[in-house]
Amino acid sequence: MPQRLKNFARRNLPWLIAFALIWFGVRAWQQRDMASGPLPVTTLPALDGQIIRLDALPRPYLIHFTASWCPICRLQHETMRALSQEYTVIQIITQSGDRRQALAFARQHGMKLPLTVNDPDGRLLALFGSRAVPADFFVGRNGTIVLHEMGYTSGIGYRLRLWWAGL
Repeated sequence: MPQRLKNFARRNLPWLIAFALIWFGVRAWQQRDMASGPLPVTTLPALDGQIIRLDALPRPYLIHFTASWCPICRLQHETMRALSQEYTVIQIITQSGDRRQALAFARQHGMKLPLTVNDPDGRLLALFGSRAVPADFFVGRNGTIVLHEMGYTSGIGYRLRLWWAGL
């Protein structure tokens, strides 16, 4: 290893380790109340009037909370549209208005209506233990939440987590 690289590593490694510890500590604190294990609900009312039976969905699948007012969620609309072509993705529009407004938002962003839910008052979001959006819950082969995330996730990040949930 060249001396310059050794000097760089010696100077910066402690800072990188400290940053990583702080990063993971903050994320763990933010996600401390998010649901894991058994799902807090067994059915959800879809925007098209149907009932989504969670135990009947092909696994693994994703439950994704989004909101019309969330700038980070806007960055993920295209990712969700692409992901929903490969996996089952339930999108829950939270705190974004009544059914009519949620329906318009869902259509505008190409959400599959049989798998889109309105959560006008944030009760579902709270039931899943999240305080912010976007919030994601990855349901594994056994029908329980095996992973959860809050905040931005890339397309490859979603695919890797769904792959892991399917093991």
